[in-house]
Amino acid sequence: MRYRLFLLALMASIGGVATGQSVLFDFNNIPAHTPLPVDVTVDGINAHLSYQFYGYSIQDAGTMGFTPLLFEGNCIYPNSVYRDDLYVSFSVPLSEFSMLYAPQELACGSSATMRVTAYLDGTVVGTRTAVAPGVGTWPTGRLSFESSQPFNRVVVHYDAPPPTGGDYGVIFLADRMAVSPFGGPTTETLAPLTQAVNLGRIDGGSLNSLAAKDGQSETICKFLVPNLSSPFVKLTLGYHTTKFSPIRIEMFTVARMSNAGLFQVRLSLLNVNSGFYDEALPLTRIGDEYQYGIGSPWSWLTDYVGPDGTVMGRIEFFTAGPGTTLRPCVEIDEATMRISG
Repeated sequence: MRYRLFLLALMASIGGVATGQSVLFDFNNIPAHTPLPVDVTVDGINAHLSYQFYGYSIQDAGTMGFTPLLFEGNCIYPNSVYRDDLYVSFSVPLSEFSMLYAPQELACGSSATMRVTAYLDGTVVGTRTAVAPGVGTWPTGRLSFESSQPFNRVVVHYDAPPPTGGDYGVIFLADRMAVSPFGGPTTETLAPLTQAVNLGRIDGGSLNSLAAKDGQSETICKFLVPNLSSPFVKLTLGYHTTKFSPIRIEMFTVARMSNAGLFQVRLSLLNVNSGFYDEALPLTRIGDEYQYGIGSPWSWLTDYVGPDGTVMGRIEFFTAGPGTTLRPCVEIDEATMRISG
């Protein structure tokens, strides 16, 4: 079975007025147990959250005794076990929308399909689906929509259950909703332009293999490591952005282990002021289950963009327990950055 890892390495927003900036709704300023419909205002943008049939409420993300990865504080919580759409309307037209979600799945081998449909008043602007890159228990996914046309309303819909079945429910939790006003910041997707394999040896593919999630992977295997605590693969990648004052930086990596065993991954970004790599994603296990991670920088986002627009990212893979091979290899299908500004 091919296990994949999708890592959202860095996502952050800097506060300010709504015009020209991305805005994050984390729902932590709404008292727990508040039922929908509810209005939330952040930096001048109002979001009206409502539902179709059975209802949602604001609850602590750990209410069920388990907190989905990346969820924290309060989140949007279903009031029943029945499928229900989540409606969100906004006070200003938007160009981008994203939201973390976690479907009810208990040790399933695949994940549900979620759908977001965007409208400008009553006219459909477009739709997009997402499948959580992780599997297991309440895996976290990211549902997003971007458009060159404005929209001011979205419907979040549980589209289809896991294709392999299992112990699941047709409900989901939602958190960390981010939007960008129309006519404000834009987002560019960057493929790596340079790479340095600091530890390991390339066994197949090339830098071009990392430009998109297309099944064309670069394989890097363990070669020589200085000590047992070192990563067996360390890869440093260079990107170029036109966003010298970014409001959001994301690094996407899709990878799988070619060999059996337990492994961990860590992601970092170069702080051009300190000269050190800041950890964006702490060590995260990969192996039997898909994983999805999100990290925050230690400094202002401008500290990660060089004077010539260069952004440097680093990916490290570590052993995390007994392995079945002395020469582990990792296949990296994508290592791109998305920078908004």
